[in-house]
Amino acid sequence: MKFSLACSASALCCLTHIAVPQSQAGGRAPAMLVPGSRAIDAKHLTAQTQSMRVLVRPGSGDTTEREWSLMTRSDRLIDAPPGQMAHTFAYAPPRTVRDSLVVQRDRMAPVFERLDLGASLVTLRFEGNRVLGTVQRGDSTQQVERNFSHDIFAFNQLESLVRSLDYKPGLSLVVPLFSEQDLKLEYDTLSVVAREDVRGRAAWRVRFSDAVVVSEYLVDSETRRVLGQETMQRASGTRFRYEVVGQ
Repeated sequence: MKFSLACSASALCCLTHIAVPQSQAGGRAPAMLVPGSRAIDAKHLTAQTQSMRVLVRPGSGDTTEREWSLMTRSDRLIDAPPGQMAHTFAYAPPRTVRDSLVVQRDRMAPVFERLDLGASLVTLRFEGNRVLGTVQRGDSTQQVERNFSHDIFAFNQLESLVRSLDYKPGLSLVVPLFSEQDLKLEYDTLSVVAREDVRGRAAWRVRFSDAVVVSEYLVDSETRRVLGQETMQRASGTRFRYEVVGQ
């Protein structure tokens, strides 16, 4: 299971498969994005707050959307130690989800994360290719230690990664994302689809794909703010649409 701005849809189904992208035509696999990659343009990450209505539509053919939640995301710079940035998001009641993630801004390397799901609390520390932490459920505490062959991202960095790509049409990248709830590493795909006009504003369409969901974002090419997003569950066809509030 995963909770994020990108994939709150997958909160309704459990991820039990690590997605490894298939090779592209001609046998050439997409390059892998890791912290510090030249494909990341992190200077656009500045302090901001954004709220989005989350609307859900079932995959049964019913076109009626209903309110699912209100999500608020905030980015802020951290003075000490310098060079770090905090990303937080929270879903309004009756949802009980709040995530706080600290990253190194220039490399977008995760440092620390606290994910509060109400019934459980996940606390993680990232050390390049290593993850240490705990999962608390009631009186039970599970210790976490995972080691990988390369540096990784936290799954809940996904929206920041989408906003920080060096946008080039046709660009496709494999992204190693550590799932905070499954405590597993998955290899997902980010693709730059096209540059589009959205109500008179130039925007980039970016697609995220994993074993459970497919998400498409529209990102303002100048401000790098998300203008809209839709996430579809592969199994059920249920769609979650994110609509910006007050922008």
